[in-house]
Amino acid sequence: PMTARAVLTAADCLIQMNQPKEAINLIRQYRGNLPTADAEAMQAKGFEAAGDPVSAAAGWQKVHYGYPTSEVAGDAVLALSRLKTQLADRY
Repeated sequence: PMTARAVLTAADCLIQMNQPKEAINLIRQYRGNLPTADAEAMQAKGFEAAGDPVSAAAGWQKVHYGYPTSEVAGDAVLALSRLKTQLADRY
């Protein structure tokens, strides 16, 4: 639990410091130790920050459809709405 919180916090900080690729790599490295919905959400945030809205949308869809009662489900709804507008036909 402590490792998961530390990894997610570090990944969030990396995204805020404009280092989304490092955040994505960190999530991938510790994937097995993280709650799945949180890992998917943080990775989706990283993809979006890295300028990969298609991968971000795929990640947020996993959260939305796979973990609809998770704490990050509301974030997924907002992100998917934003990405649907941005991606238009590619969504």
